[in-house]
Amino acid sequence: MLVPNERGLDRALAAGVRHIAIFGSATETFANKNLNRTLDEQFAMFEPVVSRARTEGPRCPRLRVDVLRRPLGGARRAGAGGVRRHAVLDMGCSQLSLGDTIGVATPGQVEAVIGGFPTVDNLAVHFHDTYGQALSNTLAALRCGVTTVDSSAGGLGGCPYAESATGNLATEDLVWMLDGLGIQHGVNLTRWSPPARGWRSGWGGRARPGRAGTGRMSAGTGLDVTVVALTEQTWPALQELLGPQGGASGCWCMWFRRTANEFKRNKGESNREALGELVSSGEPVGLLALDAGGRAVGWVAVAPRLAHIRLDRSAVAAPPDPREDLSDVWSVTCFFVDRTARGTGITRSLLDAAVTYAAEHGARCIEGYPTTAFGGTPAPGLGGERKQVSTLYHGTLTMFLDAGFELIGRRGIKRALVRRELR
Repeated sequence: MLVPNERGLDRALAAGVRHIAIFGSATETFANKNLNRTLDEQFAMFEPVVSRARTEGPRCPRLRVDVLRRPLGGARRAGAGGVRRHAVLDMGCSQLSLGDTIGVATPGQVEAVIGGFPTVDNLAVHFHDTYGQALSNTLAALRCGVTTVDSSAGGLGGCPYAESATGNLATEDLVWMLDGLGIQHGVNLTRWSPPARGWRSGWGGRARPGRAGTGRMSAGTGLDVTVVALTEQTWPALQELLGPQGGASGCWCMWFRRTANEFKRNKGESNREALGELVSSGEPVGLLALDAGGRAVGWVAVAPRLAHIRLDRSAVAAPPDPREDLSDVWSVTCFFVDRTARGTGITRSLLDAAVTYAAEHGARCIEGYPTTAFGGTPAPGLGGERKQVSTLYHGTLTMFLDAGFELIGRRGIKRALVRRELR
């Protein structure tokens, strides 16, 4: 957690935070904009924070304080930071994180700044990717011996005081490079979510820029798709995808939201109208996969479990503990992929996005009800069964397990309950 002053430290300790980072600047202007302090005043503000953090360490085990996150772009700035860097470490900080907040540094400048330190043992780096240099700057730092690198999922981030600054180095890009260099890091890119298999989100106003993630999606599916939330703006795309039958038999993904009798009475147009009303209300309903031309090629229904009345009466979806509070449990109930995109891996990409979507909406866990057997016979294992298309809209057990879900229990010979904890 970023903690600039004692007030912030109080909140961090109260929340049980174990790692804090003090963020400072190497320039007068940025120190004033970011912390409302002069260059010297910011260090006076840091001292009691570091002192207390070290003293109150038992409440905050494995405490780490990172300073400075400062622009590296220019010899003058680098020199300004060099005057104070030893004072920062003498203050008691366990690590000094050199940051390029506005994303203008180049590998040569990175090497020059790091080369001014007698040792790199307590150094880290933090790069933004405004000019596309974050990965090359990181490689330069690694070659100088730095082993701690900040990154963010999908390249999230920015700087409110440098409007042109983009996000941080994308974690998937960093991991891809480290794999190629043979450097161990402990991150499984295949199961990284986000952006596992190239998940790119359209909600929140922009697509995530991680290039390795995008490349993995294109390589794995043969399609470049963007996953977006179903809203009034994307509702026409879903209607076109599901067609006049609403996917199948006039369902329009209302099967789990209505009782059996209600569903029979409302097949077709009434179900479509009901789903449209849910979309208009802003209630979470699901996610769409759009191809490069903006056409919907895939759909996953994901929403709070309590929105699905039929799950209450389903033996397949029965919770492991009947007394469990299900208010923060979400459900993945249906997948639909256009015929032209089937067999490309889009279903898995939608599942990964659904996990992230549920987590962003506060879900404690997310569950699914996949099929475990095809062709009317019990599944001998997790794969290799003959596929029965009529049951595939639930998703397959193999796919859910590969996405990090745990098998809670098999329900009969064809179905299972799976869950993934989110917090």
